[in-house]
Amino acid sequence: MPVTLDEAAERATNAATWVEENWSTWLNTGLRILLILIVALLLRMAVRRALTKLIERMNRSAQAVEGTALGGLLVNTERRRQRSEAIGSVLRSVASFL
Repeated sequence: MPVTLDEAAERATNAATWVEENWSTWLNTGLRILLILIVALLLRMAVRRALTKLIERMNRSAQAVEGTALGGLLVNTERRRQRSEAIGSVLRSVASFL
């Protein structure tokens, strides 16, 4: 079915009007999505950094105990360090997933 020149002009005008009316909604939605992504990434970085520092602090305190008499009684401090790092890695992965 052929379209006349007047019908084509009217359709183009309607499309331009629709875009003009809705461009601000698109922009607001896009900016809102971008803001949510930025906040999520910053929060993820903060949680991962906090978990890393917590594990490092736990390992430092375990190394300090190692040289004492009590440290000789504790089971293999290297295993404890590896276990704490593994748990930290799992927690960082969970934080990334959430």
